[in-house]
Order: sequence, then structure tokens, then C-alpha cells
Amino acid sequence: MSNQSNNLLLLYILQCRSEDFIKRFEEQNNHCFIGVYSLYQLAYSNYLILSDDEWSQSAIPVIEICRKRCKEILLYLKNIIAVPTSFEYDLRKHLKCFAYYSEDYDFEFMLDGSLPHLLSLGYKEVDCKLYEAGMKLDYSEVERLLNIGANPNVWMSGDYNPEDAVKAGIDYVYCLTDDINTIVCDAVDIYGIYSYWEKGVRNEKQSVDIENLNFLFQGAAYQLMGMLISRKSLII
Repeated sequence: MSNQSNNLLLLYILQCRSEDFIKRFEEQNNHCFIGVYSLYQLAYSNYLILSDDEWSQSAIPVIEICRKRCKEILLYLKNIIAVPTSFEYDLRKHLKCFAYYSEDYDFEFMLDGSLPHLLSLGYKEVDCKLYEAGMKLDYSEVERLLNIGANPNVWMSGDYNPEDAVKAGIDYVYCLTDDINTIVCDAVDIYGIYSYWEKGVRNEKQSVDIENLNFLFQGAAYQLMGMLISRKSLII
């Protein structure tokens, strides 16, 4: 399949233009498993973000249209491939590549204090490690920590004790739930994912490059983490 055809398929997924996607896909007769599976992962990632229910009133008309159309793309692709039982594992492995913090970032960098220092201030080790695992997109470790009582809603910083951290304001402290939401919102609003949805509703032309895809995958990665923390699941 040519790069131009690839780019059009990617664009139609980003813009949630289901009719155009299906028409173009069938014209290309692209039934390669690897290619279709990658397209399915992209559409699923887009749908993950669209599935959020915290939108401004002005955005809801666009979101509802795109959510419906993106689901149509997913259902179409599911009829072409047998989605393997390893899909969730494959998706998590893929999305981990888009973590905000890489593995070599430590507590000093992420929370303004070493783990011993944070513990000396009164923070719980399990909560500190949950923040680390969540921001590094370690989904299985987050599940483990949540199951032993870790709290994703704790405000933390090596510059404040727990009581003062709550009063300090969001610009000076860190909270896993809040920081996850910020990353997803930035992907949608600042880095242009919403513009694809909006222009898709209008059938406007756009270009697609690797940076666009990276921001979408990062937004989806943290949306998936947020759903894991809040015990939500995606139903298609």
C-alpha cells in the first residue's frame, strides 16, 4: 500500500470519518493482518480518549459524532481480523513507549524529593510508588499497588508535608489522578487531537505526521491508565 494511501487511512481514523475510511480501505483491498491490526490499535486508541465523559458543553456535539464514527471503524475492522486475546497486553506494551517519564527518572525528578525524604515527610511508600508506576505507564504494577491500598488522589511533593501539600496548590505539588488528566487534556487541546475530530466532522483536509500520532498514543496511554485507576472498562 502506498504512503499516500496509508496517510489517508490514518487521517480518516484520526478524523473519525468512518464512511471514507471503509471506502478507501476496500479500494485498497488491504487485508494484511499486521496492517489491519495496527489500524485497529490506532482506532482503539482514538476511541479510548473519545470515551471520556468529562467534556465541555461546547465540545459534546463533536465528541458524540466522532465517538459513533470511531466505533463504526472499530466494528468494521473487527469483522476483518480476529482480535487476539493478547490485544490488551499488546496495546499496553505499545502505549508504554509514550510514557511521560522514562524508566531512568527518579523520585527526585518526579516528586522533588528522594523516596527516603518523602517517607520522612509522612507520605506512604505505596502511594509514592503508585505515582511512579502510573506516570511511567507500568499498568501491571499500578494494578498491584491499587490492590494493596495505594491511593492515586494523594497530593505530594518533597517540598511539603502531606498536610501542607493539600493547601499548596496544583502548580507546586503532584497528584497522579490530576497529572494523568492534564496529559490527556494537553494531547486533545494543546497538541491538536481535537482539531482532527472537529475538522473530521466538517470533512476538512488535514495532514498527518508522526508527531500527531505520538500525541494521540500518549493521550490514549494515560486515558487507559486513568480508567485503570478509576476501575472503568471500555465497552465497544
